[in-house]
Amino acid sequence: DEDEAAQKREKTEVKPMSQKEAESLERVDNRAEQVKVVAQSLAFVGLGVRAVAAGMLGATNDPEVARDVCTIIRQAHKPEETRVGEAFREGEMIDVETVEAMLGDVSIRWVAVEAASGRGVEQDGARLGVAAFSVAGNRCDVRFLCVRPTYHGLYVGHRLL
Repeated sequence: DEDEAAQKREKTEVKPMSQKEAESLERVDNRAEQVKVVAQSLAFVGLGVRAVAAGMLGATNDPEVARDVCTIIRQAHKPEETRVGEAFREGEMIDVETVEAMLGDVSIRWVAVEAASGRGVEQDGARLGVAAFSVAGNRCDVRFLCVRPTYHGLYVGHRLL
């Protein structure tokens, strides 16, 4: 049915970046404030069905999580999309449907790092980065390790890993 297909596309489609999202991609002049955000205790929470089933503190599988995770991954990979000749990928890094499927896959573990207190720079609880990984025996495969560009260089990814 065309109406159902249109509704599904609208639900899962990542809209063009808002002005606020676009601004978050740019390095801002308040770097000292960003340092204050990450210098505090960051919150690490599980995402997806596996984390919820395990009863992890703060774990969520809310439908909006996939859209937020997709945005973080795309922002982190934005420079890769703009390279000519070097990038191994053309177009968007990932879509919401893929993220939803990965969040629903019990073999993939997700963890997010959040700003417990945004200190007026970020909203309290804002996700600063995400990681997805699989464990098989004594091997761990990192699927994604992405940090919002404005927090690059502040060891957010290091702490997430």
